[in-house]
Amino acid sequence: MIALYKYAMGLPFYRQAILFAGLGTPIAMATQYELVAGAAEKLRPVHNELMAQDKHSCDRGQDPEFHQPAHCSERSSHGTPTATS
Repeated sequence: MIALYKYAMGLPFYRQAILFAGLGTPIAMATQYELVAGAAEKLRPVHNELMAQDKHSCDRGQDPEFHQPAHCSERSSHGTPTATS
């Protein structure tokens, strides 16, 4: 939940510390950082797999039913980076 507040909702750790203290469960900013950093390291393989799958999603450019994501526009029709990227 701390990472969700931080990265999805843009709520900094110091504001979360105030929020949690108001709810009766004080969590220091340093503790929040340690929890998020630990979770990020454990989730790194998931991130790597999602990034690999995202690269393959650009390869579907020849399918007329497929609408390429914006980040694919800098790639050639074969999914490889162009000379300008």
